[in-house]
Amino acid sequence: MVTIRAETHVDAPTERVFDLARSIDLQHETSSEGTRPVAGAVSGLATPGESTVWQVPLLGKRFELTTKVSAFSRPNHFRQTMKEGPLDTFVHDHFFAFEDEDAVDGTMLRDVVTFASPLGPVGRVFDRAVERRFTRVLRERNEFIKRVAEGDEWRRYIEE
Repeated sequence: MVTIRAETHVDAPTERVFDLARSIDLQHETSSEGTRPVAGAVSGLATPGESTVWQVPLLGKRFELTTKVSAFSRPNHFRQTMKEGPLDTFVHDHFFAFEDEDAVDGTMLRDVVTFASPLGPVGRVFDRAVERRFTRVLRERNEFIKRVAEGDEWRRYIEE
């Protein structure tokens, strides 16, 4: 089992950052490698119990990965859990905490991604490759959320 952790400070209200993180449109736009929603909820904001089928390029192949919003507590946390896909397990927890840093209201966005390949001990090489990709994708996504949330572009994804 592999666990990836990331933290990003965003100078924006927690509710805004929470909603941007669950925006299917934003997630699709941040994908530099062609990940896209193909079935289920394919746009808008992911909601509790809702599933999305993502087409994901991984190690030279295209896979379908079905995720479900399996926990939801706005604006503090939501979880996406893989229902079907190429991995044994995949869980992405998104945590949001209000921060008051130097009189600027902000949010600490924390991600915890846990996954395991179906290949057992042989899968360690596969796990490392997937870990590098997921870490890079997570950083790119969080930087995009930060840029969008801190400017006016957030209105393209959510209504206040």
